[in-house]
This record gives sequence, C-alpha cells and structure tokens, in this order.
Amino acid sequence: MTIASCRERTRVSQRALQKESSFPKLTCIDTVSSTEFIPTLQHGLPKHKNVIYSAAFLYAWNELQNKIEGKINIPDSNHDLKLIAQSQSYIGTLSKGEYITDVTHAEDVVAVSAIFKIGLPFKIDMDTVENGLVFGGKHVKAFGMSSYSERVANQIEILYYENDDKFILKILPADSNDEITVAKGFNANTNFDAILQTIKFSIDVAERERGKRRDDGMFILHDGDIVLLPVMKFNYLANYKSIIGAHIFAKNKTLTIEKANQRNAFLIDEHGAKVESEAEMTVSTDSVGPMVTQRAQRDRKLVLNKEFVLFLKKHKASNPYFMMLVSNADIMVPR
Repeated sequence: MTIASCRERTRVSQRALQKESSFPKLTCIDTVSSTEFIPTLQHGLPKHKNVIYSAAFLYAWNELQNKIEGKINIPDSNHDLKLIAQSQSYIGTLSKGEYITDVTHAEDVVAVSAIFKIGLPFKIDMDTVENGLVFGGKHVKAFGMSSYSERVANQIEILYYENDDKFILKILPADSNDEITVAKGFNANTNFDAILQTIKFSIDVAERERGKRRDDGMFILHDGDIVLLPVMKFNYLANYKSIIGAHIFAKNKTLTIEKANQRNAFLIDEHGAKVESEAEMTVSTDSVGPMVTQRAQRDRKLVLNKEFVLFLKKHKASNPYFMMLVSNADIMVPR
C-alpha cells in the first residue's frame, strides 16, 4: 500500500469511525516522522521515536498460519518476517472473547484480520493538573495526583522506586483483570522484550525488599508525593512495508504478502485509558543487572516528563497486549 492509498484508507476508515469521538482523526503514520509501529516485542526500537506495539498483528498472523495448510517457511533474508513468525509473546495476552479474528479465502487470495477494543476507566477520576507538565520542551496536558489525595493514591501502586528518574508504577483501573504500568528509566534495552524482563526483575527485587521492610512506607504514596502523567491521544494507521511483497512458502506453493497494515488508537487521561487495535493481512498465490532500592523518602516527584514506557496487560498474563515507548510529545495533548 502506497502513501497515497494509505491516505485513502484513512479517509474511508474515518467515515466508519466518525461516531467515535474519544479518538482523534485517523492519520496515516507515513506522514508522522516521530512515531513508528513494530509488530512484535522482539523487534528493535528506533531511536528518538515513540514506538507502539499491539498484539493484534500477531493474532492476525496466527490466523493466517492456521488457514494455510502445512508449515510456513520464511526466507532467512526477511528478518522482520522471521521475527513475526517466531514470536509467541501474544499468546495468552487476551482471552477469546476480547478479540475478534476473521478469515476469508477466495480463489488464490487469503485475507485475515484481528481486532480488539478495550476500555479501562478509573474507578474514581484522577486529578486534572492545571499547569500540565513539560515533556521535551513542550507544554502538555497532565493528570494524576498533584497533591496528596487518598482517593487517587488508592489507585496507584509503587512497584519499584530507586529515585525520581527511575521508578515503576501500576495504575489500577476499575476492571481488576487489567493493569496499566508505567516505568521511567527503563528504556536502555534494544527491544520491548528485554525491557519487560528488566522491569520484571526490578519488581522482583522490590518485592523482596517489601518483605524485609514493612514499616518504611517505600511502596505507599505519602503526603508530599506527587504523580504526574501526560495526557496522550492518537489514532494511527501504518503499513509494515518491510514485509509487503515478501514471499512465503507452504506446501509447494509460493505466497505473496499483498497487504499488511495495522491501526492503533489509544488515549489516557484523568478518566482512564482506552485502546483499539486492528490488523489486516492478505496473501495471494503466485504459483504457489541487580538493582538496589533506596529507603523511602518524602516528597517524591513521580513525574513522567522524560522518556518512559507504558503497557497494558491482563493481571495474570506474562506479556502485555499493548505497549509503547514514549520518547517525544507528538502523541500528547498540548496545553
């Protein structure tokens, strides 16, 4: 799909989504240089960009694998497609009723799609931060806990705290099956999979510390602590250009990937979070390190004002169904 056809798709999709007021206008990501999609947790992270992952594309790929008879063989030369075919990190991220897949097979063309829509409102709205915050030199809207509030603090768990530039918070939506995690200072790894392993390790370290020091309050928000998050909102459509036109082989047939795209829409503000993701693929037959937590301190400034990661996952799942590295303010709402 060319940039022109991507723009045409956004116009068509926008008409279908015109009743959905919570997300901004659908935008072709080819026109946005600051943000990029990746199809797996194992893909490398582009530098200085917002990077967005959703499990929907892997659910669509799984449907394609199930539909095509025989094992799919991927040429070693297509690294991106290899990672897609090998990734298992989507398994168990959503239950059957939470996503929809579709497969159509007409003559020599197989089309698959996957979609999920999840709303995560907070039980009680968080504070609207009147002055917002500054991210990368840009003033953006913010929410959270600008001064201590028990009603807000009860919705936020401190999973790990080293200092104001390295911490992990879990935000609890009204639905106890899901959780929103934000981590500042955990962006040094080369892919999301490695970042998640580092975060999990750090949380385990903190859990051991929690057992040793039950009286110092390091994992509890206190009077003097603040928590600020930027308001974020986007609705992007992207083509996975590196695999469009690629050939795959199955049961003595050569198949060509004609289409591979994904739409990701996300918002988070004082009311909660919402995410939508849909992916489409069409193929046709040609011929066929340990970290030590510090003691609790007063007046912690847990402010997401520089690069951080955010992910959504089921409480009992190992991996997220949605994750992003936030490196610039282009997906935030200006103040």
